[in-house]
Amino acid sequence: MKRFIKLLILFLLLLCLPFGIFAAATRVGENPYHNSFTASLVDKYERLSTLSGSRLILVGGSSLPFGIDSARLEKALGLPVVNFGVYAALGTKVMTEITLPEIHAGDVVILAPELDPQTYSDYFNPDILWEAACEKPSLLRGLTLTEKEEMAFRWFKFALERKRLEGETVPDGILYARSSFNTYGDIDFPRTENIVAGGYDASQPVRMESLMNESFFRFVQDYIRSAEKKGAHVWFWFSPVNESAVQYSQEEAILFEAFLNDRLPGHVLGRLSDTTYDASYFYNTNYHLTESGAVMHTDGLIRLLREAGTGSKEPDQPPESSSAAATLPDPAESSAYPSESIPAAETTPAESHETTAVPAESTSPSVDPGERFVIIREMGGSLYVDGLTEEGRQQTSLTLPEKYDGRSIAGILEGALASDVLTELTIPENYRFFDSYIFEDTPLLSRIILYLKEPSASSVPMKGLFDGCAKDLAVYIPDESYSAYLSDYNWRLYRGFLHRQSEIAAVP
Repeated sequence: MKRFIKLLILFLLLLCLPFGIFAAATRVGENPYHNSFTASLVDKYERLSTLSGSRLILVGGSSLPFGIDSARLEKALGLPVVNFGVYAALGTKVMTEITLPEIHAGDVVILAPELDPQTYSDYFNPDILWEAACEKPSLLRGLTLTEKEEMAFRWFKFALERKRLEGETVPDGILYARSSFNTYGDIDFPRTENIVAGGYDASQPVRMESLMNESFFRFVQDYIRSAEKKGAHVWFWFSPVNESAVQYSQEEAILFEAFLNDRLPGHVLGRLSDTTYDASYFYNTNYHLTESGAVMHTDGLIRLLREAGTGSKEPDQPPESSSAAATLPDPAESSAYPSESIPAAETTPAESHETTAVPAESTSPSVDPGERFVIIREMGGSLYVDGLTEEGRQQTSLTLPEKYDGRSIAGILEGALASDVLTELTIPENYRFFDSYIFEDTPLLSRIILYLKEPSASSVPMKGLFDGCAKDLAVYIPDESYSAYLSDYNWRLYRGFLHRQSEIAAVP
């Protein structure tokens, strides 16, 4: 008997040994995701789980931290606010499951996912969720058994990636960092104007046909029923939408609202038109508002909730904003986005300026040697690369100019770098704005050296940025910015292309 027990113990030890070795091999000191944008989920959960009494809880994606001034909302309605929006890629369903165990009587919950097929579905991303929750896995207790199994299955991949990033940290002082959130869960970072070339992300149009997802609304109905059993009330609200990105008709909007009211009777807050705003109120995506846009969006929510009977009596004076940008801009006067957004094919000579040949040996301080390779277009007071000259299209290796006629170039427009021969491209640090599909006809481009050090100060499309390049494309970024790129809201979508510039020497 004793021999059997010894053999059993030995067997169990041998069985566990590989797991112990793996755990030891992947153990890291400081969590490289500690200051990541998604790690703000831990702080939001701490606020939600410790704040007593009735609360106003906002659940959704990043449009909430970018679009709500919680101090203003709290002062107007007399309810403590928890801004529980983080990142759309975590998934709307998972966000409801994380919050549900912490909801109690008297709570008012606002569910406001972005108007996108992914957020209007049961999608969730276990890899990103591990990044967000690795410091507090207990917040995942509300997930379904299937989701927990998927999280367990993906833990090995996550542990290896975390080990690979050992020593990397997301710095403070950038937009997409945990440190950029205030105690309510709002983004507390300067964002005064629209920084997207053309005013909106053309790669992310807003349409209606994919949003009427029956399975999505079934779990929303379940969430509402479960919350109401606890004595809470749930409202389904519309996210902010950049009017320039809208690709649906008024009739489609009416049908969509009717669909919502049929599936969620008595729980739909406001109208779609209430949260469809001019492009000048948006910052760097079709759903992220500027500071003044957040004030406007917040005031709209205050009005709707008061009409629904939520919160304290309306004060004689409007509530003060915690933001410095309480005054709303007049879109007609705003220079926050280009006043003209004409496709390159329609550009007139007065709006697009093809450079003339400039001798490479020219020493004029106002001339960049690379000017002769590019066509420049001015929009909204900024200069953009709009195409390549005949000479530029013959270059296999190209460094874009920093300036044109002495003025700094802001970025690159759609289709601007079409070339049958270009294999290597260098982009200076001052380029901040990258339009959709700028490389769509550049099939041999396999190396991009990008000197942009602060990814959160740039604007890139949510999809399609490197479409049309060679399949083995590698994008080399500054070593010191590597962690910031991997944490950035948009750049992280292209992480498979990203490499440190120090790796170039090892590439043949």
